[in-house]
Amino acid sequence: MRIEINSNEMAQRLKSLFKEEYQDDIVEVLLGALTDNEHALSTLFKRSLGIVPVLEYKINDGILVKGYDLDSWKFDREKTEESEYSSKGFVICKITSVNKYAYKQYGVTFTAMDDKDKRVVLKTSVSESCIQGFYEG
Repeated sequence: MRIEINSNEMAQRLKSLFKEEYQDDIVEVLLGALTDNEHALSTLFKRSLGIVPVLEYKINDGILVKGYDLDSWKFDREKTEESEYSSKGFVICKITSVNKYAYKQYGVTFTAMDDKDKRVVLKTSVSESCIQGFYEG
């Protein structure tokens, strides 16, 4: 589902959250700073309505992620997906941090193979939409 809200509607909603003497200045700063960040604007507006994101996974959960969804040039995706560090073609990751308001909500670590067939341990972030499920190894 997608709901479109123009900047005037957004400004009116945000103004209602602040004391009258600060409304214009705070809204100007927020909208100006977040103008190019659709995720942040959407998150801010939803939170102003009392909508809080609910995440499925938590710290220390083992998860499965496709190699191309892991932001790092320091590993060979194909070698890793075929290695002992994967399951059914997905890379095994462990959630190390959670931020329900971030675009990529989960900080993860994972073990991978580099282009020289060496084992490397890496960190990155992934969004919930990239997670293929729990890893129960």
